[in-house]
Order: sequence, then C-alpha cells, then structure tokens
Amino acid sequence: MFDNIWEHSKTEYGWFLAQYYRNKGFADICFLDNGISIKGAYDNKGIGVANDAKAIELALSGKSTQKEDRGFGLRTTKRLITESSLKGEFLVLSGQNGYYGSRNEEMLFNLNCY
Repeated sequence: MFDNIWEHSKTEYGWFLAQYYRNKGFADICFLDNGISIKGAYDNKGIGVANDAKAIELALSGKSTQKEDRGFGLRTTKRLITESSLKGEFLVLSGQNGYYGSRNEEMLFNLNCY
C-alpha cells in the first residue's frame, strides 16, 4: 500500500493509522493520501475511465497503470483481508465513490448520497 501511494497518488504525503482492540479481538488499519484519486492515476497514463466507480472496479480487478506484470496492490490486499482467515472488511474511498467488501458482501457506492 505504501508503494501504491508513492507511485500513483502524485502527493508528497501519505498516512498510516492503526489501532488494535485487544478486548474485541480486531484491528483497524488505514492507509490514506490526498492524491489525484484512482481515476486521476488512470487519466495520467492515458487510460480513459468514465468515472471514479469504474476506476475503483478496474483497480480491484488488477488493471494497472504500470507495466502488464503489475496491478496486484489493491486487488491482492482486498483478497488477503476478506478471503483469508482474517475475515476482515475492506474499504476504498476515491473521488466521488467508494467500495466496501467483506467475505459475504461487496458494493460500490456514491459518496454524494450520504
């Protein structure tokens, strides 16, 4: 995730936040940047993407803005969190849209309607 922020966001700053809830047996982990958005990263590489939702879908499907042997960052992180024994939940917010995924549920949503 640090590499994704460095290579794609075109920002000088990124943040990492983590908190472990011992009594509840889970952790919150957050990677955050104020960069150009996932759609902006595709646009910068000349890959036309209609909107933020489509850009999130492409990134989660493995479509990289780099070489063909890339594109594992978000997709692999999502799978590690939601499909492994971690049984976690995964949230991506970018531009005007977001994505939520868990072992049993996936949804894209618009941030303007909340």
